[in-house]
Parts: sequence; C-alpha cells; structure tokens
Amino acid sequence: MQELCLALISMKFAEYPHLNLQARILSQALIYLYKDSSANKTVILDMIGSLADIIIEGEDIEMAVRTITNLLEHVEQEAIVKEFYEYVPPILGAILSAFTSDEITSHGREQLLHIFYLCLRTISWADGIDN
Repeated sequence: MQELCLALISMKFAEYPHLNLQARILSQALIYLYKDSSANKTVILDMIGSLADIIIEGEDIEMAVRTITNLLEHVEQEAIVKEFYEYVPPILGAILSAFTSDEITSHGREQLLHIFYLCLRTISWADGIDN
C-alpha cells in the first residue's frame, strides 16, 4: 500500500490526466491505512508529509490539495476523527505556507481555506462544545 501511495504522489498531472481520480485513490489508500491499525502511523505521517511538501513547493499542488481535502472530508464523517489530531500540524504548516505564496490564485487560496476549516473540524471536538 505504501508503494502505491508513493507512486501516486510522484505522478504528475501531465502523466496522469485524471487528477481527481488520482486524488481520490490516494485519499482512500490513506484512509485504509488509517483505519487498518496504529502501526501505520509513521507511514501516514510520511505520506501526509510528502503531500505537504508538494503544497509548500507550490508547483502542481492541485492533486495534493484534492487528496488532503478528500481525506479530511472522509475522516470528518467517521468516528475516528478524535485520533486524527496527530496529522493536522504538517497539513496546517503546508497550507499556511502556500497561502502566503504569490503564485497561488484566489481559487487556490479558497481551497486552502477549505482545508484549514476541515483541519479545525478535526480538532474542534476537544473544546467540548458541539457546534
């Protein structure tokens, strides 16, 4: 599974024209690893770190943004959201770095803000207020 994830992350848009499908497959693989066991924690952190690096570099970030969005939207629907807090810091660091980049368009900033919102939703349970 890890090899599949690494291969999907390394593929560029020109090599794989179905970007949305690529992001969905990668996010589903990450969700599978996440649900499988806590032994995959370092693998998931590495994969999220690779996606975060793509976002920080600012080139061809669409796949990484879609993958993280799909992952966060799926995790939000599950009861496993309370254990996801460990993966939020690299995501937040990457999106905040990319948000300040001059190369990001307004649509890209909108997507990054959506990821920021989803990240907050994964840790909002900790304040004890359901809203």
